[in-house]
Amino acid sequence: MSFVTAQLVDMAAPSNFAATNPDVISATLAQGGQNLARGAKMLAEDMAHQAGAAQPDGPHPLRRGATWPSPPARWCFATI
Repeated sequence: MSFVTAQLVDMAAPSNFAATNPDVISATLAQGGQNLARGAKMLAEDMAHQAGAAQPDGPHPLRRGATWPSPPARWCFATI
């Protein structure tokens, strides 16, 4: 139970929120808010990617041994 309590306390720490994190506040003041704008842009891109609006980069479809590297198959049979 102490592990769960420690995780909950760490989750609620002030450093995990932008409005109460001194590093984020100083970076925001120094960059004129551009760090928050970049973060919002990246969030929007990630959400569009997850929603299927954007296709992932790379070869499609993945084929074992052709576009997806894989070693030769080896079978192992063991009895316990």
